Amino acid sequence: MIGELVEHPQYGSGQIVALYRNGSEWLVRFADGLRFRRPRSEFNGQSVKEAPSPATPLPYTPPPPMARTQFDARQLVEALRVGIAPAQHVRELTIGLAQERESLAEALNQAHQQGGSVRAIVGEYGFGKSHVVELTAQEALERNFLVTTVSLDLGELPPHRAFAIYTGLARNIRYPDTDELGLRPLLEKVEEFPQLRQQLRDLAPVEHDPLSVTLDALHYLSSNRRQKAWQEWLMGGRRASLMNKGLLKGVKFPSIYTVGNNARQIAYLLTGLSALARLAGYSGLGVLIDEAESYSLLSSAQRPKANEFF
Repeated sequence: MIGELVEHPQYGSGQIVALYRNGSEWLVRFADGLRFRRPRSEFNGQSVKEAPSPATPLPYTPPPPMARTQFDARQLVEALRVGIAPAQHVRELTIGLAQERESLAEALNQAHQQGGSVRAIVGEYGFGKSHVVELTAQEALERNFLVTTVSLDLGELPPHRAFAIYTGLARNIRYPDTDELGLRPLLEKVEEFPQLRQQLRDLAPVEHDPLSVTLDALHYLSSNRRQKAWQEWLMGGRRASLMNKGLLKGVKFPSIYTVGNNARQIAYLLTGLSALARLAGYSGLGVLIDEAESYSLLSSAQRPKANEFF
């Protein structure tokens, strides 16, 4: 480039002596001996090339979604990598246990045909008791049972606190036909078939029990706030003043005892929910209690209440 002969429309011909600004300016010695530093674009045949326009970014095309079965398999592998058995795969991960599963199937059949059955799983830490609890829950849901599970804990949910156990059970009810937890789906189904309220009242051994009174209140109330307050109370919540308008004339507000020797009433409520589930077309209510070994750690003063509840 240096030493090249160039032609300027004003100064005439000349020779390039030096380059500046990365070649965009030239120092040229012209024929008359003068030297000028001029932009390259002023010289003949040196039109400035336009800078290329920025490339248009390619639109992002996300990869196709992973097939559901492939995603589940990947999720299962990753969970097992960290030592967790996902609850949704508990049946696929149950290897052996033929005798135990046969016993569970027999218990569910007895519960449906005869009104109740009991099974206890005994084993050391890590034996797989919680695994069998979840397996039982899924087997029961497949057989159209409602299922509820709580895990006992000496600090948060001790075995002698019947009301706290009931609250956990009422709020964790699972259904075979919906993913919603709690009592609301069952209570809404009763509202679809008003005759169920009278059928439950005919089965109740006492008049104006908490469950029957709640069903009447939900039937006659039009306020969603009041209905929700009754539902929360029946699941172990606090009594709210706005619930008073839901009572029929001459009906005294029922009590759910939160302390004292209340185990029999709590067991009665659970039985009532099971009876209501059967009236609503379900097979019954399965109650599953995990970590029940904490019962053996109770003091001698606490154990009588736990005995009465269990």
